[in-house]
Amino acid sequence: VQAVEFTPPDVGPPGRRIGGGTRAAQPLPTGAEATPGNVFESSDPEPPGRRIGGATRGGDGEKRICLQDDDRSRRNLPPAATSETASPDMEKRLLTVLLPDPETKLGLTVEAHPTFFWYVPNTSARQVEFLLMDETDVIYETQVNISGNAGIVSLTLPETAPTLMENKYYRWYVFMVCDPSDRGGDAYTGGWVQRVQPNQALTAELKAAQGKDLVLAYAKAGIWHETVASLLQLRQSNPENEDLVNDWNELLGSVNLKSFAEAPLLGSEENPSQGSSAPEGDFPPPSNPLPQRVDGGSSLG
Repeated sequence: VQAVEFTPPDVGPPGRRIGGGTRAAQPLPTGAEATPGNVFESSDPEPPGRRIGGATRGGDGEKRICLQDDDRSRRNLPPAATSETASPDMEKRLLTVLLPDPETKLGLTVEAHPTFFWYVPNTSARQVEFLLMDETDVIYETQVNISGNAGIVSLTLPETAPTLMENKYYRWYVFMVCDPSDRGGDAYTGGWVQRVQPNQALTAELKAAQGKDLVLAYAKAGIWHETVASLLQLRQSNPENEDLVNDWNELLGSVNLKSFAEAPLLGSEENPSQGSSAPEGDFPPPSNPLPQRVDGGSSLG
């Protein structure tokens, strides 16, 4: 039985280094931009200023826990660590986007309206806000009601949301609304998503594959969002299948997310926002041309 292990793509979002390897299913910079070590502009822009205000941030530039949920704050101790090196027990106390690389925070998709996944800890918060941005604007925003129990939340962009353009980077955030009357106290984190076009060979493989074979095809090609979505769909359709539970553990373990493998998939209620406004913070776009479209005649790497 083949294990479900994710193969990271050889690409990175703005501000991250790009390796010299090539993968046919992935977009890569062209010409002079394709040299190893190429660096885009910052990939960690501040979230929209209207959300964060004067909130205290953790050591990694994010505040991933509500202060009222952190026992340390009640004892006037330093905030709990929020770096990517936190222990598994600590990670389970923090708001976390489920992405395959904690450095790039990039997930690839082949869908125009992909599904996003994140983990919420046990919390007094009852609402999470999801926000999607292009280089300059908020293009989609919605609120998701949560129960306060720890688990994995998923959100699929609706057909009414803007279509993700191929080979373009988008930044997404999740804000845990710790105090609705003071949004400066939100806990938050975020990541990047990029839609890519599979080559002809991968397109044919995805079209023919079903069940676990489809999961494996996505995972081998480095297509994160559909790897997770297709495997969770299988698990939901076959809740008693222990092999799928093991597959889920293997997948998350292959990208250092195993501490979340036993977290339940939470139900949620979406409440779309109206009149999204542009952020107050800076969001520097990539300084180089967008990566080329994958050549339809390429072979899988």
